[in-house]
Amino acid sequence: MAASGGSMNSRTDGNTRTMFDDLQMDVAPEDRRFFKLWLETCEYASEHKKFGQSVTWNLRHIERGKAVVREVGHYMDVKGRRVLDVGCGSGGILIAFAQAGAHCHGVEPGAHRYEWAKVRTQDHGVAADIRMCTLETAGFPDQSFDVIVATDVLEHVDDYRAVTKEICRLLAPGGIFFATVPNCFHWRNIVSENHTGLFGLLLLPMKWREFYVVRIRRYAHSYPVSYFPPCHKLAEICRTSGVATEEPYSISKILQPGSISNRWKRTLLMPRVIRYLALRFVSWFALPQTYTFIARKTGQPTK
Repeated sequence: MAASGGSMNSRTDGNTRTMFDDLQMDVAPEDRRFFKLWLETCEYASEHKKFGQSVTWNLRHIERGKAVVREVGHYMDVKGRRVLDVGCGSGGILIAFAQAGAHCHGVEPGAHRYEWAKVRTQDHGVAADIRMCTLETAGFPDQSFDVIVATDVLEHVDDYRAVTKEICRLLAPGGIFFATVPNCFHWRNIVSENHTGLFGLLLLPMKWREFYVVRIRRYAHSYPVSYFPPCHKLAEICRTSGVATEEPYSISKILQPGSISNRWKRTLLMPRVIRYLALRFVSWFALPQTYTFIARKTGQPTK
């Protein structure tokens, strides 16, 4: 769900075949059909400065999926569990969970990414139920999944609150919700915004960012980032739905709204300003470039 760049069309871009021939030696045999399809439908033109980064990001999607499996494994043995990947992209996380013995499902609203995931999972020999739709329209019944993953997805949806509530509804008792969200106040993301690489983009108000990306910098046709939800807002939504947060979220509890006692609120001259500055300082230097959010639904997991 990266920002859309110049469209790359295999019929007009004469570099596609050359690039595939040059790069295929570094691509696993089971990924070559997917990679060829990716080159033909990638949102970045070959001369775009984000093209190389997107190549690496997609080819290493399975490696990142294995890291997610390890993280979730600290809380639950994924073998035999029902796993849903929200915004499954090129299918790497689905493949990693399937190889670990999970029963995998994915939702992906983008037509090209849906095809990438279908082709890649098939060529890796894993079974996965992948649907081309949003999570809200997928029609899954209550408590359908033991693990729900949303990595670098929530900032792209129209309403992250509705999606988070839907995830909580779909989690079975004892189920794990695993998400990653870019920390929009981290100094590295301010220097180079992680979707576009543009300096200082995240310092602009949200409503100005697409205008800057599309009209002023002419970097892309759109800027499909709706909002960067902070961990404490995800936690508030989860708590109201019976889903309790786990580590490593606790560091951000210190500065979430309402965490300063009434006594300090009366004592401090400008508690809101101080809390705001403290949060920004911690976000810039103490918290990671990408948040990891983990929560567990109350109740005992089924065997």
